[in-house]
Amino acid sequence: MWIKCFFFCLILNQVFGLDNHLIVQDSTSNQKFKSEFKSIQLIKNQKKRFKLMSEFMNDHVINGDLFTNNAYNLFIEDNLASIWLDECGKNVDNLLKKGDLSLAQQFVYKLYEEQIPFAEIERLFIQKIQQFPNDLNFIELLVSGYIFDGNWDKAWNQRRALDMRFKNEQGKRLLEFATYIFQSQQWSLASNILDYLIKTYPSSNQKSRWQQMSIAAREQVVLGKEKPEVGEVINLINAYQKLRSEQGDNAILMSSYWQEAKLYAYQLKQLDSAVLVLNKGILLTQNDVDLQAQMKLELGDILTYKGKKYDALIQYAQVEKQVKDSPLAYEAKIKTAKLYFYTGDFELAKELADILKQGTQREIANDALELSLLIEDNTGIDSLEVGLKKYANIRFMYDQKRWAEGDSLLVLVMGQNKQESLQDDILYLGATRARQKGENALAKEMYWEIFKKFPEDIYGDDALFYFLTLSDTANSEPFFLFIKQYPSSLHLSDVRAILNNAKK
Repeated sequence: MWIKCFFFCLILNQVFGLDNHLIVQDSTSNQKFKSEFKSIQLIKNQKKRFKLMSEFMNDHVINGDLFTNNAYNLFIEDNLASIWLDECGKNVDNLLKKGDLSLAQQFVYKLYEEQIPFAEIERLFIQKIQQFPNDLNFIELLVSGYIFDGNWDKAWNQRRALDMRFKNEQGKRLLEFATYIFQSQQWSLASNILDYLIKTYPSSNQKSRWQQMSIAAREQVVLGKEKPEVGEVINLINAYQKLRSEQGDNAILMSSYWQEAKLYAYQLKQLDSAVLVLNKGILLTQNDVDLQAQMKLELGDILTYKGKKYDALIQYAQVEKQVKDSPLAYEAKIKTAKLYFYTGDFELAKELADILKQGTQREIANDALELSLLIEDNTGIDSLEVGLKKYANIRFMYDQKRWAEGDSLLVLVMGQNKQESLQDDILYLGATRARQKGENALAKEMYWEIFKKFPEDIYGDDALFYFLTLSDTANSEPFFLFIKQYPSSLHLSDVRAILNNAKK
């Protein structure tokens, strides 16, 4: 729970400014701090100098000025790094006395934000661990530091050592860590930790859960490759099947049918096998309505790819009825609208999109608005609809992960299409594909072209945002341009965050 508690507190800090006087990052008194510090160092009487320095540090612990990069550098210059580090240790001790580990974790994170060399933070907690080997808080703080620094292997080593000390907990602490690593998408490490749990605690009632998570992590490693090997995909499918064979069709493993079906459909292009696996999974998930609905949505997608439009529509309709007024129901509705769009039923697609753009989830409402405007701008005249059908076909191919076919058709359409109404849509699709393929220079050029030509259109803020993500933050002008031009954009907070990080 420590990870969840810490990040919850961190969010509260950012939203409400609850900094507990840990660190004032943008101190306006840097010069004053330096002047006072240097004047004390000039005092020749050692006893007086030590006394005044002690008072000086106590004063600046309270307002947080002592724990900034500015203060650290001053202590380093005068060979007083050990004194500064001792004060950090005392502050950690005081925060832990309040009985809330998350406060101390916030302090460690703030030191990291202040760009204090991580070696210093590491040394601090190693010393504390050596001094107080039975106080687990210092191990937790060291692990937190490793995570902030992105040193996953060292965090894992500490966690494993801690697990060995508490075998009676049956891997409880380590599972929490593994779950965090999994959520952080450190797939290889997550798989290693889960395999360790499986081997170390073979009789645990959590074993089937660990096994499924381990396979899922390995799956992400395989799918992260540009061209996964067929043998690797088949091995994953076999692993899911073997797991169910050994453990039985228990509730924990039901989602493995969904994972297996996606591997058949999108990696091996074996759509019939995917349908068979999903149908079995749907049959076995009668007691898990949400999971069953998710499988039905996937089945609808795969039936669409098989060209069985009306069978797919039946699946989407069942989900709408099964989980009314839920996010999954709205997802079913937008999938229905898109299916009509892909197959050229533009009028029906627009009717559904117009309903969805009113009061659903923001992401789905935005998709619906985009679809409605796209259809509205490109229908009513036969020549316009010809271009829209080609564009819809490209989108359909990308949804099916038929990347090469979609790319070929997109290049053709970009060369042929001169319709003003579709130019921004085609350009944006092209820029997105370029970015996905790692062709960043081309993507950046296309995003800028969209922004300059169509700043007020639906893609204006998106295009400029992705242009910024591919740009050097040394030139802040386009970032401020975004803030000024799109004050209501969903990307605004991300743009501000990029700017703030660039200043550090």
